Amino acid sequence: FPIMVTLMVAKWTGDMFNAGLYDIHIHLRGIPLLEWDAPDQIRSLTASDIMSKSISYIFPRTRVKSLFRMLRTTAHHAYPIVTVHKRVIADVEVDGTSSRDGLSAPLGIAVGDISQASSAVPSRSSTPPTVRESPAYAAVQRARLLQSSPSAVQVGGLHVDLSRAPSPVLSSQRADSQRDKDNVILFHGVILRHHLVKLLQQRLFVSEDDEDAARLLDHMTLIEDYPRFLDIHDIDIQDTDMEKILDVTAYMNPCPYTVSPLTPVGHVFNLFRTMGLRHLMVVDCMGQIVGVITRHNLTHEGLMHRLHQVKPRPSASA
Repeated sequence: FPIMVTLMVAKWTGDMFNAGLYDIHIHLRGIPLLEWDAPDQIRSLTASDIMSKSISYIFPRTRVKSLFRMLRTTAHHAYPIVTVHKRVIADVEVDGTSSRDGLSAPLGIAVGDISQASSAVPSRSSTPPTVRESPAYAAVQRARLLQSSPSAVQVGGLHVDLSRAPSPVLSSQRADSQRDKDNVILFHGVILRHHLVKLLQQRLFVSEDDEDAARLLDHMTLIEDYPRFLDIHDIDIQDTDMEKILDVTAYMNPCPYTVSPLTPVGHVFNLFRTMGLRHLMVVDCMGQIVGVITRHNLTHEGLMHRLHQVKPRPSASA
């Protein structure tokens, strides 16, 4: 008993002057361990204030060379699956008046920046059936994207305020380019990094002329390396396979957790804490992906940094 009392008093005394040993090591290693509760000062912040706007994404049908290069140059745990569509002008009615509207028409398939469209894979049947059946695709086709970006629009009988909805930034160097503004990035799902590496290791890619012969990988084989998954640097792919196609639509999660750009950060924080999330996609009311939130964005230091950068505005609870 005396020894236990001595240890408890020693610990309490040490905690008065500095953090605990485990807390110090967590900080030194940069592990994004979240606190129990979000700071009270961040009530005025929304998801669009803390999200990362530079998005690394892939397409449903992707060239092996693009996928291999992306996995070797990034370390993300998951990647959003999107389709890029070109805005097409049409006449629609907005706020009771006739207006020129931007509809979406599918472009080619590629990875990363839109500037890589030259190496895109032309789709034989426009958008893949799995993507066409996704809720995001249907929602965006119903809710027409506005080229003139009005402050409000009627969608499904609801009056939607678009004044604070951010636009996706696919590359920090191309944030203001006219080409990015003319394209629509539709979100369809998420695929994990180790799943992509496993698909490459199993050589599930096929030539562009023989896509119907692609075989499927069962779930048990997909996760058989848990918890020590393969590393992309341990896989060698021949040069002759770099131009082949990998279809990931059968392995993506078509209904991951997502939030609106206007979701309060307090709600985002609680979602990470209660569901054990590592990433959260930010999708606007039109189905476009505009950013991604990870645990690094929700650490106390990260939130305080963003709080001082964002222009103050009234709290959502005010």
